[in-house]
Amino acid sequence: MNKKILADISLTDLLEAGCHFGHTTSRFNPKIKPYVYTIKNKVVIFDLAQTKEKLEEAAKFLFEIAAQGGEIVFVGTKRQAADVVKEEAVKSKSFYVNSRWWGGTLTNWKEIKKRVDLLVESEKKLTDGSFDHYTKLERLKIERKLQRLRHFLSGLIGFSGQPAALVVVDVKKEATAVKEAHLTGVPVVAIVDSNVDPELVDYPIPANDDAVASIKLILSLLSKAVQAGRQEAEKKGVKKNSEKKDKEENKKGKKETKGTKTASKKASSKTVVKKKAAKKTVKKPAPSKKVAAKPAAKAKKTAKKAKVSKKVSSKKETK
Repeated sequence: MNKKILADISLTDLLEAGCHFGHTTSRFNPKIKPYVYTIKNKVVIFDLAQTKEKLEEAAKFLFEIAAQGGEIVFVGTKRQAADVVKEEAVKSKSFYVNSRWWGGTLTNWKEIKKRVDLLVESEKKLTDGSFDHYTKLERLKIERKLQRLRHFLSGLIGFSGQPAALVVVDVKKEATAVKEAHLTGVPVVAIVDSNVDPELVDYPIPANDDAVASIKLILSLLSKAVQAGRQEAEKKGVKKNSEKKDKEENKKGKKETKGTKTASKKASSKTVVKKKAAKKTVKKPAPSKKVAAKPAAKAKKTAKKAKVSKKVSSKKETK
C-alpha cells in the first residue's frame, strides 16, 4: 500500500474533526472500554492513537481487496452520512446504500436484483421514448415508481450480490446490514462509537459516528485506499468481480439459447414422426352406443304394448 495514504492519517486531523468525542456515559457500552482515553463531564473520549492504528489496518485491508478486484459497498443511511457515503463511493468506483438498507440485499439478492433490473430497463425505455404512447397519468405513475427505485437502489446498479467488504457508518443504525454480512461471511469495516459493541465488526474504527467532519475524514481516507487498490489492479490487469460475473452470465445465456434451439428442433422432428405413424395406423371407429341402444328401446315398447292389450282383454272378460 502507498505510504502517502497512511501519512494522510494524522492525529491533529482526527482531533480537529472531533473524532475523539463519544456518547454520554448513560449510553456507554462496556466492550468499547479498551479504546477509551478518559471520561470528561460524563462524555466518553476516545484514544486517538488507537483510532489511528485501527484506521490504518482498515485502509490496508480495503487496499488489498481493491487490488484483487473485489467489490466494496459503502453503507450509511443517517442524514449526516448519506451524502458523504455517496460522494466517497463514487470517487472510489464502489457501490453504496445511503437511503435505506433493503432486507435481503445480501441474503436474498435474487429478489433485490429484479428491482435493480427493472430500474435499468425502465430508464432505458424513458430515454428511447418507448413510454411516449402512454397517457400522461400512466407516465406520471411510472416516473414516481422510478424515483422511488432510484432513491433506494441507484447505488447498487451493476452489483453482483457478493461484496468482498462492507464499510459501515453507525453499526446500530445499520444492524440488518451487519447481520446479513455475518450470515454471508462478508467482512465489515465500521466506525464504532461508544454505544456500540466493537466485537460485531471485523475492522472497528473507534470514533465519533455522528459528526459530519469525523465521518467525512474517515471515509475519505478509506476511499483513497480503495482508489489506490483499483489503480494497482488496473496495472496488473485484474478485473472487477462484477465484470467477471457479467461475462459468465453472458456465456451461460448463449449456451442456454443453443440448448433451447436444439431441443426445439428435436421436438419438431419427433412430432413429424408421430404424425406419419398415425397416418399409417388409422383405427376403425367403434360402434356408437346410440346404435346399440335402439333394439333395446324397441323391445321395451313391444313389452308395454303387450301389457296394455292384456289389460284391455281382461276388462272385456269381466264385462
